[in-house]
Amino acid sequence: MLVFGLYLLTLIFLIFMVKDKPIIEETDRHEEYLSYKYYCDNGFHKLRRESIVDACFMSNIVPALIQRLTHLPSMGLFKVYSCFFLAAMPEISYLASRLYFGTWESLLVAFFIMSSFYFLYDPNIGRVGIAIPFLSLLFYGILSDDIPLVAVAAVLVGLSHYGTICVALFILGISHLVLPAAISITLPLVILLLILVVWHMIVMRVSGMAIWSFVSLSISGNSHMLEKSIANSPANVSFWSPRRREGVIQSACAVNWKYFTIPQKIEFFLSWMMVLAVSCGAVLISQPVILKVLVIASFVALIITGAIPHISIFYGIARVYFSVSSLLALCFVAVAHHLGVLVIAGVLCLFYGLTVGGITYKIFGFNKRR
Repeated sequence: MLVFGLYLLTLIFLIFMVKDKPIIEETDRHEEYLSYKYYCDNGFHKLRRESIVDACFMSNIVPALIQRLTHLPSMGLFKVYSCFFLAAMPEISYLASRLYFGTWESLLVAFFIMSSFYFLYDPNIGRVGIAIPFLSLLFYGILSDDIPLVAVAAVLVGLSHYGTICVALFILGISHLVLPAAISITLPLVILLLILVVWHMIVMRVSGMAIWSFVSLSISGNSHMLEKSIANSPANVSFWSPRRREGVIQSACAVNWKYFTIPQKIEFFLSWMMVLAVSCGAVLISQPVILKVLVIASFVALIITGAIPHISIFYGIARVYFSVSSLLALCFVAVAHHLGVLVIAGVLCLFYGLTVGGITYKIFGFNKRR
């Protein structure tokens, strides 16, 4: 009952956040809408062949099928559809936490998820918002050793978003090297690899280009953006300079600190407090081994994303962080539980959420920019 109530509250909040958000042209979200609208208007006898987004079946074919069966307004359904999946992420994380902690600690895990940027400021993330809850469900299945759930979640991740497949494969691959006998890790790894191969073939058929060609073109395009950005920076910017990476990393490294507004400085300090708490919790976690391994693999994924400029620009550390936040939330609660500061941890989440959600910015007379 508690989980269902929490889901409804989260769903209502997300729908309220996205219902009036415009679909901006020449964005991936707009491309998703075009793909979805194509199937709403033309049915499913002929696949759309315009974009790699067409292969994300959970964000185009499934909602189009619902629209054709129910005759709901196509734009309204498209805007709120992903909310039904994203709203489940705090509850899935709550259930995962209940494997190790009590009710209050698990509620803090859900609060940690809900205090993130993608919940409070930019929940209109379409296929990513569909895939990441399925990835959280996959982690929950692994931690609870529920093999059928693991298999189903792996398939759903595979049908939702190509980028999330890669994050999942990386984390599961590292975990498999450490725990090769763990069937709950090996099974989804095999499933996702098979889906990636099949999906690769589908993409060639649907969008007219192979996945690897798309990634190459995307990286080349982002490399051009990166070099253009560096050209406007001080001369001889090194490979390790934050200026070679996405804006999130530049802000985290206090690039252009002298131009930071008061709310930006508040967000800087609160963000690092959250990172420090999660990192300490990761050190504290020792059992079960499978959780420890998944957490370590998540940190490796974050470090590699931040360290390599092309990955940072192309995919982004913020998205990887959100992808594994159901695991990082357990680390956050582990340190709060160990120190006996659940209330303080909850207050930290509250102020962090107010800041990344833009409320603190408005108090100081600013508008938060993405």
